[in-house]
Amino acid sequence: MEPPRAEAPLIEKPPLMSRLMSNLFYKTLLDDFSRSLEMQPLVFDDHGTCNMIIDNTFALTLSCDYARERLLLIGLLEPHKDIPQQCLLAGALNPLLNAGPGLGLDEKSGLYHAYQSIPREKLSVPTLKREMAGLLEWMRGWREASQ
Repeated sequence: MEPPRAEAPLIEKPPLMSRLMSNLFYKTLLDDFSRSLEMQPLVFDDHGTCNMIIDNTFALTLSCDYARERLLLIGLLEPHKDIPQQCLLAGALNPLLNAGPGLGLDEKSGLYHAYQSIPREKLSVPTLKREMAGLLEWMRGWREASQ
């Protein structure tokens, strides 16, 4: 005689449910952010990214990191070719030292990026505005220093 089988639960598996809740959280955050700036609605694509151009000058990507529960702000940098490697490496330590956005090189493309990570539990529209403004200001200073 076979033991009785348990029926499949009616509730979704936690990882899927968690992902759906995260999607809703980030979507709502982006909707509220757009509305607060009185701009066209911003949306995340299927990969959880939202690309934008700020002041017709700065390329910025918002990227949902679902696995680590954080939002990444990633800005494209155009460093001058004569910047010493030591300066680039020092910028990479900024997040560790709470000294500003991080700096990194994408080896595939050869492009430099500034980035800021915001933990989900600290995310709000005012926090996103403040962190985005700080990243853009840092990128502006980096651009001026590299000219």
